[in-house]
Amino acid sequence: MILPFNRVKLIVDSSPEAVAAVCDKLRASGIPYDRRTKQTRGALGKAVTAGRGVSGYLGGMPAASFSDALGYVYTVYVRRADEARARELCHL
Repeated sequence: MILPFNRVKLIVDSSPEAVAAVCDKLRASGIPYDRRTKQTRGALGKAVTAGRGVSGYLGGMPAASFSDALGYVYTVYVRRADEARARELCHL
């Protein structure tokens, strides 16, 4: 079981594909892990961004280009005892 006092961050990334690749490697090797997802913007920030996408162009670029590209941050934790093996396995 991974608890807050015996865990370490293995990777923090905004790419779900990169995090999924790491989790697949950990799962295949039998290393327990905990994946957490955090939104980087609140409801008001998302509403403002969505409103810009409807309004047209901002400075010559479509406002949709300014949409929340980093909407989520993914963190993978492993047990402190498994950290070295996990880093070697995932090439981190």
